[in-house]
Amino acid sequence: MSTLLQQSFRGKRLPPVPVGASTYHHDPLLYVERQTKHIQRNLQVLIDAQSEGLLSVLAGPHADDISTGTLTPTLSSNASRSQSPPTVPTRQPAPKKIGLRAAREGIFQSIYDLLKLREEEREILVSQTDERDNALHDIQGFLSRRTGLEDAITTIHGDEESRRSKQLEEEVRDLETDIHELEIRLYEMKAKHRHLVNEISDINNSVDAKLSSYTESLSLLDSDIRNYLRDPPIQPLSQNSGESTFHSLNPKRRTLDMAREHWNTEQIGLHSRQQKVDAEILALEEGGGVWKQAVSDVTGFEKRLQANMRHYVEMTTSTTESGGSTPPGYKNGLVRSILDDLERTTHRIESHLELAEDKDWKLLVCCIAAELEALREARGLVLPAFGLPLHEEDAPLNSTSPKDSPLIDPSLEESHEDSRAGQLENDDPEPPADLLKDADPHHSDARSDARSDEDDEPDPSWLT
Repeated sequence: MSTLLQQSFRGKRLPPVPVGASTYHHDPLLYVERQTKHIQRNLQVLIDAQSEGLLSVLAGPHADDISTGTLTPTLSSNASRSQSPPTVPTRQPAPKKIGLRAAREGIFQSIYDLLKLREEEREILVSQTDERDNALHDIQGFLSRRTGLEDAITTIHGDEESRRSKQLEEEVRDLETDIHELEIRLYEMKAKHRHLVNEISDINNSVDAKLSSYTESLSLLDSDIRNYLRDPPIQPLSQNSGESTFHSLNPKRRTLDMAREHWNTEQIGLHSRQQKVDAEILALEEGGGVWKQAVSDVTGFEKRLQANMRHYVEMTTSTTESGGSTPPGYKNGLVRSILDDLERTTHRIESHLELAEDKDWKLLVCCIAAELEALREARGLVLPAFGLPLHEEDAPLNSTSPKDSPLIDPSLEESHEDSRAGQLENDDPEPPADLLKDADPHHSDARSDARSDEDDEPDPSWLT
């Protein structure tokens, strides 16, 4: 699917996410969501245009005289719209209608745009996930250092030197008692007393020096933690206004455990959203290929139908000029060939529709169903186009009799032979007008104008 997208839209890329895409902490995901809604609205417009294009071909001259360049008919639903034309504001031109081919290409373009947008969203999610991994790593480092310092302080308090200091203090007290009791040993006891007092002083000074170093380190670490929690290195994700989060708390009340719990929660949410985005990207890639194949099948049938009808006109004209008549077997065989081709094309489109329904691709189900309905309607319009009787099982859903079909006008039977010669001189791949349209002198101009509208490129504003 990615190869099809690269070949069809080489050099076309979505604009990068701007730095100021959101007023809420510059959240790029909010910009992606808005772009997604914009593309979805464009898709709805294109789907409506696709339906109108198919309806206009089926309705013939009773529609708005706009042709999409295809022969695939569909259900007519523009009667109420023709009865109440839309009000156009003063000095404002009416919006330009989108042709059928432009709508189909626009749908594929929108699928491509949505794919690129989801890929950019995945890159943003990966970047934010990495940032939170680094933050969690920093928190783990802080906690490890703090635990090590606290363990060292506890060890110093309970080591051999501390115990030795306590023992010496007890011995000093005992010796002081002995001094009072044993004056004879006064000098020896005083000398030993001075020695022990000096030793105690040295040990206490050493212990105090060690405690001062570790205590200062712990104080500096607590200061770093407070600064870190006051201004975290990660911007918060967008949340509901009424929802309390770690960032909404007073910085003095924040703790490392709260930060770790908050970012772990965000990490889980980002992983879940990334999985959904990956699944949607896969669906868009597969769905784009299915839609491309469905459009290829429909347009291939339309081209073959045009070629067969033009060949039929040429054959009929040459037979008439030579004074003969068209063999009935030739006409029946040609109609049978067209109906078989229509049946095969319908089966292929039905298989595409079943695949889209199994995958739950609502966008493709809507688009392919419209094409399939148009193909089913076409069966009831082929026989009247060749002047053959219409059977009940071949009648279109929106017509009651062959005479009501917009593709055949009984008034053309007398002038049919005279108009065939002029049709042979025209290289237009469209089928002869006297077989598909009413005898309207303005029809050819309307059809050429509609064809030029169809070949126009999509509005660039739809692609942003």
